[in-house]
Amino acid sequence: MGFIDVLRSSLNKRPAKLIASPKRASVAAIFRHSPLDPRDKVQLLYIRRKVNPRDTWSGHMAFPGGRTNEGEADLAAAIRETHEEIGLHLNETHVVGRLNDRPVYYGRTVAAPFVFLLGRDDAAFEPVLQAKEVSDVLWVDLDFLVTAPIQTLQIPTKYILPNVDDIPATVDEVRTVSIFVPSGRHCRPNETR
Repeated sequence: MGFIDVLRSSLNKRPAKLIASPKRASVAAIFRHSPLDPRDKVQLLYIRRKVNPRDTWSGHMAFPGGRTNEGEADLAAAIRETHEEIGLHLNETHVVGRLNDRPVYYGRTVAAPFVFLLGRDDAAFEPVLQAKEVSDVLWVDLDFLVTAPIQTLQIPTKYILPNVDDIPATVDEVRTVSIFVPSGRHCRPNETR
């Protein structure tokens, strides 16, 4: 049984835990079988958000997604936002399952994550980026994510809370775990191309 079969089975064993909230967002975790690798590697799609000082998610690596419109179903929002941000046409046949809703801690928004699998015909799509929000699309081998060394990322709090003038020294910096994802277009700060 391959990874996608195990994932589908796991997601279908129990319903996702939903959190009621009038403010919602939906995201799409999109898998594919690599079209270039004869060993049938599974890859996961990430987008790099455009750097924008007014955007909470500025420059972040993320899954495609965004706000759910009033009266819109969470799944429909994930599909719509993916198409708007990267030009990928998803539909219900691509759905593997739904993960538990996640509260976004700085507000009352709840994120609804959905898992998708592209078919062989869709796997080599050419992204059409929404220039105001997305700067890049990357496919990352699942094998790499599972074996990549975990690093600590230190972020000065002033970049997370730019509108707060008096930040106590005890919370001057936030530390979080991260994984460096190399690609042909990006290097670590201390590396050259």
